[in-house]
Amino acid sequence: AIVSAVTGFFRLRVLFIKLLLLLGCFPQGHEVVVLSLLIFPHLKNKRVQSLPHPADSSSLVWHVRTHVKVVGMRKDLLRASQKTLENLFGGISIISDRPMRIGDICKIGDVFGTVKDIGLRSTRIRTFDRTIVTIPNAQVSTMNLENFTLRDKFWFHPIISPRRETTIDQMETVLRNIRDLLDKDSHVESETARARFISIGSVSQDVEVFAYVFAPSYEEFLAIQEQLLLRILEIAELAGTALAVPLQHTYIVRDAVPSGLGQKAKASAASGH
Repeated sequence: AIVSAVTGFFRLRVLFIKLLLLLGCFPQGHEVVVLSLLIFPHLKNKRVQSLPHPADSSSLVWHVRTHVKVVGMRKDLLRASQKTLENLFGGISIISDRPMRIGDICKIGDVFGTVKDIGLRSTRIRTFDRTIVTIPNAQVSTMNLENFTLRDKFWFHPIISPRRETTIDQMETVLRNIRDLLDKDSHVESETARARFISIGSVSQDVEVFAYVFAPSYEEFLAIQEQLLLRILEIAELAGTALAVPLQHTYIVRDAVPSGLGQKAKASAASGH
């Protein structure tokens, strides 16, 4: 933002002097003198102000050319340092806002993994493929950042699909026992837990299970989820049903043999050839 403001101010001064030149506010031949003095006020001195015409001042032309080169170098430096400044300010904002910390499991854009380092210039993520992805902080500050470590609870949301032949009594038993399971488990938030019969498919009848699980870490949640799923399978078996298995239909088609070829085959078989 600072670089943009400086660049904008510089351009405004140039546009202002060009407008004055177009309006004829300066004598012909003094454009370079006025332009240099407006852009570089520190060039003002008695000798320059007393010159009758720029053609009589070779030293002034040398000063103008020198400072034009300096300005070109400054503009190149500003362009080169712009990304560095953006990364620096991005790193400062990440450290001050603390949207993530080292060791957190995060998703930054399309990158998913564990935060290994947060520097002033870039942030490093170790993916689950064990690779290191380095992201400039200027990009991190503008990308969507999802922190999975900061979750206070985990979403348990399986879709249970008993087979199509499940009776009404069996389905009611499955639903009642799943609700009792969610209500009595100490790891489950019972106030928001539910189990609902949501759809009838071609091969199954689907039940949606929705609950939040309290766990200190993702590994603990996986262990609790495993036990819940095993209990749901047991509930389905005790009710006299089972989960549906997708059906596969295989069609075998025999190609018809042309009549002429069929007669030749029969004649050949009769002659013993």
